[in-house]
Amino acid sequence: MMKIELRKKRNFDNLFDALR
Repeated sequence: MMKIELRKKRNFDNLFDALR
C-alpha cells in the first residue's frame, strides 16, 4: 500500500474531525 496515499486519507479524516 502507498504510504503517502494512507497519509492523505488520514489528513482528510483529521480535517473532518476538526470541522465536526
